[in-house]
Amino acid sequence: MIAHKSASRNEAIGTRQFALLWGILFIDVMAGIGILAQASPMMQDLFGRTPIEAAAIVSMISSFDAGGRIVWASASDYLVRRTTYAIFFATQLVLFPLVPSLASRGAWIPYQLCLFAIFTMYVEGSPRSPHSAPTSSARALWGRFMVKC
Repeated sequence: MIAHKSASRNEAIGTRQFALLWGILFIDVMAGIGILAQASPMMQDLFGRTPIEAAAIVSMISSFDAGGRIVWASASDYLVRRTTYAIFFATQLVLFPLVPSLASRGAWIPYQLCLFAIFTMYVEGSPRSPHSAPTSSARALWGRFMVKC
């Protein structure tokens, strides 16, 4: 469905595309917030890192978060939003379940790499910016009538 005319909120909510867009946003934002809120304690408890080392990792996560804004926004211009979301979904489908497994095995480097990869996609999947993938997708699917951009 691509909007040839604007749809109301009630019309949009009833579509399959709305459910899929909402689902990826829910998974992305909830998992990202959950990991970010507990990143420092996880590093200290699971891997025996000092508070300073844990803070450094949280800073690196923030850097990957910021870098993801630029990289994924630029990439989605070339890949198109649907392909970008497919990449997000497939990658996160693998990485989210892998994170606890890596933590339980004490695999420090792969664990960090998974977190960094997840956080490059975290911002581009959240609707904080009028130029983010969800906002642009909603505008493309249902028009500008109820999408504030």
